[in-house]
Amino acid sequence: MSGVRQFDEAFILPLVLDIFWRNGWQATSLVEIAKETGVQRGSLYNAYGGKDELFLQAYEIYCKNFLNNIDLAMQGDSLQEVLTNFFSAALANMSKGTPAKGCLTTKMLVDINLTSERIQQRLRDFMNELRLALEVKLSDPKWKDSLILEVGQTADVLITYTRGIAVMERAYKDPTFLQNTCDAFVQILVKK
Repeated sequence: MSGVRQFDEAFILPLVLDIFWRNGWQATSLVEIAKETGVQRGSLYNAYGGKDELFLQAYEIYCKNFLNNIDLAMQGDSLQEVLTNFFSAALANMSKGTPAKGCLTTKMLVDINLTSERIQQRLRDFMNELRLALEVKLSDPKWKDSLILEVGQTADVLITYTRGIAVMERAYKDPTFLQNTCDAFVQILVKK
């Protein structure tokens, strides 16, 4: 039957996500995806049209999971605890796998000029979604007098800092060092 998918997308897309996450954009090919998923390259082309669409479908899983994990993590009795939990969740995301796979979004941002405008826009959209999620958490009235910066500025700084931490994770691969660095950064953002 022409046009009917002969594979389980719910099974394949997480595998595809893992391949892009491990290897990055440039080092991932449809040949490799076909080999690792057991789906013929032609079937992948027919279903997705190419590498871009396949990545975008898999990246949606990543974005949804990351934002959900951040939302669940950003709980606490103090703003310091909430921000520490944010960084702990971000670090846990980066250190998944053996060896750790790092941050998929940051890997993609490093290679952004090698990607299509659609992928570049989706990366920017995800950063904006993350910013909004952070602003919602930080706008809680109980934190009104706790932030040194305005809510929007704090969200921007948190996003920028996590990109830097993602790079440092690649260099040091030391979760304790990274958590200590994040804990120190939280001290800069929260009033005493």
